[in-house]
Amino acid sequence: MLEVFSHLENTYLIQFLPKFSYSLKTQVRNPKKVYVLDLGFFTHASIVFTDELGRRLENMVYLHLRRNFTELYYFNEKKNVILSPSNKVNLRK
Repeated sequence: MLEVFSHLENTYLIQFLPKFSYSLKTQVRNPKKVYVLDLGFFTHASIVFTDELGRRLENMVYLHLRRNFTELYYFNEKKNVILSPSNKVNLRK
């Protein structure tokens, strides 16, 4: 299954977004979010029969941020947030 996802990522159909952590080991261990780079593919390949407007909007925000930032992560405390280290946000408490 990992090989299939690897092929999809290499053909620029999907992209994986790692979870933010100051530790590289923690980043590798945590699950990654999957975003579709072509929203038409998202619509065509979806097996859910609802509109999924929230997921679509999140995917569009990700695509917009991807155009402007080279390095993106997601942060998940209580809600998911997509962030870039160049935002200079201090996430430590």
